[in-house]
Amino acid sequence: MAVIPVQAASAADYGSMAAPITFREEVLKLVNLERKKVGVPPLVLNRQLNNAAQNHSDEMALRGKLAQTLPSGGPLERRVKLVGYPAYSAIAQNIAVSSSSAADTVRRWMGDPIYRTNIVNPAFKDLGVGSRQSDDLIRKCDQGKSKFSCIFMSGYMNNETSSPYYWTQILGAPK
Repeated sequence: MAVIPVQAASAADYGSMAAPITFREEVLKLVNLERKKVGVPPLVLNRQLNNAAQNHSDEMALRGKLAQTLPSGGPLERRVKLVGYPAYSAIAQNIAVSSSSAADTVRRWMGDPIYRTNIVNPAFKDLGVGSRQSDDLIRKCDQGKSKFSCIFMSGYMNNETSSPYYWTQILGAPK
């Protein structure tokens, strides 16, 4: 049986992934590349944090609002408890409105000093990721939202004509 080598994405080439993988796996891979650059151990995907992150992305997309806390979900600490994440010593959340590209989203997070600090924090061991597309941009622009706001939002999407994606990343350190 022949072994076929799989080429891993380089840190400089976020856009090329070796094989089709889920958006969560892609974010994990890209985040772990960033952690490796600074000598920090890799994260692992966590089902409970994935659920909490997805719920938050779903609500942001539904409301068309980028926010750390939303009415139905409440603060991060409450949301991770509701999905059964065990007691933790540290928890953090990164959010973004972006294109459908995990690579673009991770680049944005790495460009923000606070989000970058979360990503490379050695205390974190677990990762959860959520993403949901919204029709908010098109709906609000069609309803007379200011041209500046529509242009601003389209800048987040690299001038794509599709609606934005709301991304959530939750990092946890179980006790």
